[in-house]
Amino acid sequence: MTKFVSYVPDEAIEKDAQALLAGYGHARGVTIEAPIAIDDIIEKYLKIGIEFDDTHRLFGVPRSGIGFDPDILGAIFFEQKRIVIDESLDPDANPAREGRYRYTVAHEVGHWQLHRALFGKDPAQISLLETNSAPSVVCRSSQAKARIEVQADLYASCLLMPRKLVFSAWDEVFPDRKQRVLQPATPIDHPFVEIARFECRIPSADFTGSDDQALETFANPSHRYPDYSGGTVPILSTREFLGDDGWNPKTAKLTTQAFWEFQKEICDFAEHDIIFARKGRLGLPRFLPPFEKFTFSHTLFSIKPMTGLDPAYLLWLLRRDEVVAWLTNEMNQNTGVPTLGKGKTERLPIPLPPLAEQRRIVAKVDELMALCDRLEASLTAAADTGRRLLDAMLAEALAPTAARELEAAE
Repeated sequence: MTKFVSYVPDEAIEKDAQALLAGYGHARGVTIEAPIAIDDIIEKYLKIGIEFDDTHRLFGVPRSGIGFDPDILGAIFFEQKRIVIDESLDPDANPAREGRYRYTVAHEVGHWQLHRALFGKDPAQISLLETNSAPSVVCRSSQAKARIEVQADLYASCLLMPRKLVFSAWDEVFPDRKQRVLQPATPIDHPFVEIARFECRIPSADFTGSDDQALETFANPSHRYPDYSGGTVPILSTREFLGDDGWNPKTAKLTTQAFWEFQKEICDFAEHDIIFARKGRLGLPRFLPPFEKFTFSHTLFSIKPMTGLDPAYLLWLLRRDEVVAWLTNEMNQNTGVPTLGKGKTERLPIPLPPLAEQRRIVAKVDELMALCDRLEASLTAAADTGRRLLDAMLAEALAPTAARELEAAE
């Protein structure tokens, strides 16, 4: 059912965005400056998770239009504090789309700030891996003129380009504050001062170019990567996987204590969490590392078994070829680096026998694996013995005749 969205004055929307920035700056002890750290605001201040997925497959909506570009670029789940962005905007796979990514997540923040009171709590739908429910708002380009979307768009603009910072940048370039337009290709009659393309002097922007280029740099840096300077805590990825179960932190990049504390807080790691590769390489599940401090890159999932699901049983299931094949089939292989979204993982069908039966299966699997290890060791020993016997027989057969006769005479 469509929600009625009442009129909100533009000034009220801008004031709310300013209050959000001020609250973030006070809570995190940072100065609000360009570029706006939108990922930090969402994940560290609002405590909302961001994930990527094929939104059309996730919500069961076929793609249409020119080139089958996504119509659904984002969605938000208010009760789960979760934002889903279409994987075509993943700036790791498509760096050229980072500007659109930043605007889309800021748009979802607009929904969070302005519209979450309109949506009551949906009935919980129990999933084997996590609580799942329908999205509160699905944002479609084809519905961009709807009032709810227009309000979220304005909020994103006020959040990413606050009035004070825009005026400050303009005053630095044009201190006389006269009204201006960029020099048009075709001369027109207007009351403003015409200017040629100007040299951008916004901090960290080192070029001379058009206004579009200047604004793109102003609102489009990368805040998606942790701070590597002075790091002491390993950032683990599939590169640090060792064998079927282990970890090798020696090859990992290092991040700061602050980033470790942040990720530990939002992920709430527990003893039997399972780490699962979701980007590029798929699967390779294992339990958390045995060392005290670690962080994970965006290429890995942390899966928390629900009550009534034995962690060892879930680990065994996730290692099965059928499971990896099912998840691989669900992935969109045509956009950048193949990536498995959280929504797809939640739809994974899992057989769930009684807990006692799960543990019996795990015990039987462990028993059979131990037998396989013993058989492999026996085969290896037999092969070594056979190789030594063959070497001895060849050495005897190829020894000089005189040496064999002398040995026989002795």
